[in-house]
Amino acid sequence: MNPELMQIFRDALDVAPADLADFLNARCADAADRAKVIALLAELHQDLPAWPPSAAELLQQAANNPAIAQPLPQADLSGQVLGPFRLLRPLGSGGMGAVWLAERIDDFEQNVAIKWAHAAAHSELSRNRFANERQLLGRLSHPGIAHIVDGGTDQGLPWYAMEYVDGQLLDAYLNDHEPSLESRLKLMIAICDAVQHAHRYLVVHRDLKPSNIMVLADGRPKLLDFGIAKHLDEPNALTMSRAPLTFAYAAPEQIRGDAVTTATDVYALGVILYEMLTGVRPHKPKGDGSLSLLQAITDTDARPPSTIDEPRTGGSPIPAARLKGDLDTLVLKALQRDPAQRYGSPEALADDLQRFLDGLPITAQRESWHYRWGKFIRRHKVASAFAGSTVLAVIVGAGVAFYQRDQAIKHASRAEATKNFILSIFTSADAWDTRQDVSAVELTLRGLEQVQTELKDQPEARIELYATIAEALGRRLPTRNALMAGRLLSQELNALPGAPIAQRIDAEIDVADYLSGAEDFPALEQQIARVEQVYANDLTLRDQHRLLYHRMFLANVHGQFAETRALLTQSQSMDRSTLAAEGLDLSKLDCREWAMTVEIDWAQRQDRQAIRDSEALLLVMDRDLRADDLNRGAFLWHVSGTLLRVAPSPPALALVARVSQWTDAQFGANSEYRSRIDFHDLLRLRAEARWPEAEVIYSRWMAEWSYWPEEFVLERQRLQYQGGLIALAQGDGDLARERFEEALELAQIMAAGHSESPTLRAVRAGQAYLAMQADAARRADLEAITQAQLQADDGDWWQSAAWLAEADLKAGRLTSAQALLLDLKAWHQRRGARFDAQLLSLYPKAELPMPAQPGYELADMLILGNKLIADAERIQQARSL
Repeated sequence: MNPELMQIFRDALDVAPADLADFLNARCADAADRAKVIALLAELHQDLPAWPPSAAELLQQAANNPAIAQPLPQADLSGQVLGPFRLLRPLGSGGMGAVWLAERIDDFEQNVAIKWAHAAAHSELSRNRFANERQLLGRLSHPGIAHIVDGGTDQGLPWYAMEYVDGQLLDAYLNDHEPSLESRLKLMIAICDAVQHAHRYLVVHRDLKPSNIMVLADGRPKLLDFGIAKHLDEPNALTMSRAPLTFAYAAPEQIRGDAVTTATDVYALGVILYEMLTGVRPHKPKGDGSLSLLQAITDTDARPPSTIDEPRTGGSPIPAARLKGDLDTLVLKALQRDPAQRYGSPEALADDLQRFLDGLPITAQRESWHYRWGKFIRRHKVASAFAGSTVLAVIVGAGVAFYQRDQAIKHASRAEATKNFILSIFTSADAWDTRQDVSAVELTLRGLEQVQTELKDQPEARIELYATIAEALGRRLPTRNALMAGRLLSQELNALPGAPIAQRIDAEIDVADYLSGAEDFPALEQQIARVEQVYANDLTLRDQHRLLYHRMFLANVHGQFAETRALLTQSQSMDRSTLAAEGLDLSKLDCREWAMTVEIDWAQRQDRQAIRDSEALLLVMDRDLRADDLNRGAFLWHVSGTLLRVAPSPPALALVARVSQWTDAQFGANSEYRSRIDFHDLLRLRAEARWPEAEVIYSRWMAEWSYWPEEFVLERQRLQYQGGLIALAQGDGDLARERFEEALELAQIMAAGHSESPTLRAVRAGQAYLAMQADAARRADLEAITQAQLQADDGDWWQSAAWLAEADLKAGRLTSAQALLLDLKAWHQRRGARFDAQLLSLYPKAELPMPAQPGYELADMLILGNKLIADAERIQQARSL
């Protein structure tokens, strides 16, 4: 193409869509030139669906005109060498490039598919798109995505080699193999998993369709063609799409030119699933042509799959009767016109498909007693005879009436009915609501007693019910109730001949979970050691990771921070794809690891690192957590803790206030989550010497936890130590001594079997300071503890050192006080730690300049934090409707 036409093409890219036809008529010398420019525009489909009808029709006509839109003929390149590859034969060609089968000719045998840009695709935009695909594929590593092998440039044209996939396109596979409904759904689950992997790396495909999905001979899918994919970290990633797309699989927001997000891919998956089940597409346009189709997609809802009555294709699609109900519901949820109403992620769609296959209630279904009961009965067709009147006693004792109760009990075993009822008590409500429901807990405990007596000859029924009860009680205080049920379950499984080893291991590790929740750390260590010894040769990678996480938690509790960080590194090195294949939920794994890292930063007063790691946590939360996952709010207590301790600026406090309000609404004002936020607020108030306000927080939570004398031991020991410091600062030595003594007792419980923990050393330092005030000769005790804290890298070392400096000043030892205060200044500056007001007050007394507080740039952190809490507020509001 001559330079003049190329300039017209470049100028056309900047022309308003409505003016495109007039622009081309004015600038092009004749129809031939006009056709050439249109061909380039059609190749790119520049914003085609978002343009007005006049421009859309113009470009669509060009795209459909073989004389204009057909790629330039390709020469026979067989035998040509690109890098370490020799071209063998063409596999296909499109508007942007040709694909060739090639063989490696250097070190080893390997066939690849080489994508090579057309000579015609020489515009900067075309090159950028080609480079974008190559770059995005390099980010992804998943068995369901064809991976990139190599790449380069030849004669100015870019190319890259990717894994050669020897299989059939999805449509052809369905036609030739005519898979069953179950096989089709499993295939879609695997496709969703591949798309979810791309989303975890912030890559949105934007052009999912059957011709971009290859199915191998063993039924495994491979995603192809990321040519118009977008990385959501890029500037303007969520702005109007400027990329080609396939109308039939385009989401309404793509057609309107709105923001493209991961929900766009969910919609395309819904269209593909619809075709896999019915053999037709979701929308039936009123007329012919693309514009009619676009209007149908943007303005009408998809037809329920079970209502399709037109001729079908696609390898004997599934009979309509089998699609009615749950499949109708979940397919239509994926195809909602409003992106916010779709599944939050491909993973959520896959989860519902798996629930359907397992006979479980799907999340897209508005649940009722009748619906959940029906699903339960269909899952458990073999009834166990449950002697006595357990179900009726439980129902009457709880004062609960539910629709069709008598009919359900009549048609199901009473063991099944009891299980279903217990589930309904807890899981029919919001699973995130951990607030107390005493009647529900008492009722379930009563059911636990009845299980042991009335099912004494039915171990299989007992196992099912113990598992149900343990899960239900695991979200309620006291956690020792869940531990009791979990231990009963484990005992039953170990005593049952032929019980699957995987189920026994799961139950044993569940006991470890409950021990952790009950803060019985010596028993937790014993349980971990027992599981690792008894099942040494049977633990899957997922089992090993669950046990590793408990070891991390224990090391953190005992202040063994170097070991905690080493275990974190070990966790991060475990193969993620294997963990996922074995059933570990990866969506929150990185979040938990970053949250643990932030907690270690706090304990060691690594304030600068806490800011960095909290920001990393926010990024991972936004990347990994589904749009409808309430963890987008729950993990924010870690970020709130960092802001309160390290950088409590007004904008930061405003964010913390939003998180606190959300937490109260979601979990209750007396929840453990809220107590954690308040604890960090107490540390902020203490740092600012606002002792009366800090005392209010201390008193509130000590009173709240008094109702649970065996719970919150870890939290109470830390809070009681802070209470001693508050009393000390307000001049009440007797009260401080009393609080330190209780904190010491709790810390000794926590440190059972271990060397002293950081909290234990801090409490003993407080007691030594009180003793030194009465007897200066006791200074040696405080010095010894301070030295131990320094060697252990305790975050509370500064407090003990400050007490020694204060004592030196009172005794007139100015040089000694100055040396300590200079060490304290250097210690804080190395960590980027904030100086407490109490410490700062000593510098003028020691005739030293006042240290400057560290400053932090929080803009990005606050923007992302406010985005996530806004998401959590939206989810919370939607769930309350």
